[in-house]
Amino acid sequence: MSESIVAPVQLDNLYVVDSRMHVEPEPAESMREGLDIHYDRGEVTVEGEVARLKLSLDVSVSLYAADEPSDVRMSAGAKIFVEARCGIPQDGAPEGIGRYLTMNCLSIAYSHARSHIMSLTAASPMGALMIPAILPSVLADADERERTERVEL
Repeated sequence: MSESIVAPVQLDNLYVVDSRMHVEPEPAESMREGLDIHYDRGEVTVEGEVARLKLSLDVSVSLYAADEPSDVRMSAGAKIFVEARCGIPQDGAPEGIGRYLTMNCLSIAYSHARSHIMSLTAASPMGALMIPAILPSVLADADERERTERVEL
């Protein structure tokens, strides 16, 4: 393998800035899962040959009675802050650099939130909750829209 598998993205910061969980004493007979994701992205800044991006991602998951969506039996969430940088391509054209950094930041932040939520919920009576993987490119494309996704699993 001649090419490096390491992405040319450097993390400057990766923090959990908010964490929450609530569990009702008993699960419902049949439950469904809901996943909410929202992110705020700063502007890409360029300093010399380096582009930087700050992004915060809020991930919330809930388990609710299948026949009554307002009957939430468990909820958990995390807000992650990430700051990353990468070099600008040699041709000096930074057109795709914003999307590239956004997708990388979303992927890293979501993975961090996913792991945190799984660890947080592992101590609950319902056990560890593993939220699904996402396609960061689809979420990144929501950049011009609301930057929010709601998924019922």
